[in-house]
Amino acid sequence: MIVSSDDHPEGRMRKPVPLYGSLREGDVVLRPISLQDIEMLRRWRARDDVRVWFGDQNVVTAEAQRRWFEHYLARPDDVMFTIALGDVPVGAVALYAIDFPAGDAEYGRLMIGEPAARGKRVADRASEALCAWGFGDLGLSRIHLWVREENRPAIALYDRIGFEMRAAPSIREGFLFMERRALP
Repeated sequence: MIVSSDDHPEGRMRKPVPLYGSLREGDVVLRPISLQDIEMLRRWRARDDVRVWFGDQNVVTAEAQRRWFEHYLARPDDVMFTIALGDVPVGAVALYAIDFPAGDAEYGRLMIGEPAARGKRVADRASEALCAWGFGDLGLSRIHLWVREENRPAIALYDRIGFEMRAAPSIREGFLFMERRALP
């Protein structure tokens, strides 16, 4: 559910997704990422215990992160949120490769970068809010993801929130494909 519809933090939003603000699920708040977030996101992603689960496990430089953010702002099919417990940022999550005609998007970039926030089902609540927004406000019929096959905690999370394992072409060695469909 959208609880705020403020303009995007970087000025006029350049994305054709419906104007979006903050999303909320209990005490977990998702707010659109901003320029002020990118160094924090980079530091979290550089943590060994976080980047081990990403497809690209390289440590990202500050300059590469800035370039990524500029590219992100120009992408009309990519929406990323900072996850906060109240006002304290603790992680991030995104929907990208949003294909409105097909009613499909990819879920990813999930990380809980603050260790103190782990084990509290923050990722569950953030993911539920994101999926509800995708199915409701964006009108998607399917959200899919790729997860490392050895990432048992993430697979358990995705099972809990309604994603199901699906057979998929083995285009990503070492990854499993999961999807969640909108309720009829």
